Amino acid sequence: MVYPKIYQKDACGIKNNVRTNKMKYKQTAILLLLLLLPLTGNADDTKRYIETNSPFKLHGRLMIYNGTPSFRIWIIGTNRLLGIPGGDTEPAEMPKALEDLFTEPGVQVYGNFEVTPLSRYKSGEMQLVKINSVENLIIYKGDNFYKKMKKL
Repeated sequence: MVYPKIYQKDACGIKNNVRTNKMKYKQTAILLLLLLLPLTGNADDTKRYIETNSPFKLHGRLMIYNGTPSFRIWIIGTNRLLGIPGGDTEPAEMPKALEDLFTEPGVQVYGNFEVTPLSRYKSGEMQLVKINSVENLIIYKGDNFYKKMKKL
């Protein structure tokens, strides 16, 4: 089927095919929608691994802090702290051998931790986790190097 050509003069007096112009506007609108679609996602998409209940690995420092929970992991390179529940009157959510390293104040344990989230991630709040395992431990007592261990 052949459609008759419809012409219309624009502001400069040039004849334009109206049907072709309408198609160009539709194509431009569709292209803009497709380009803007990825921008409508959730801002927390970069933290998807944290919101799942599957374990994840991190490099951090485990210490005893004042407050609750007392055992906390600082994720190195961030300002973020993860809390390990327990440790005061009940066993902490970590391997017993790791908890036994904290016999005196000022112990710091650096290593590669595998943790499982016990609470959802919320920006600005401490997330509770359970320590499943830790590898490549470097232990300091106070400011002095104490011991290096491959795995607990």
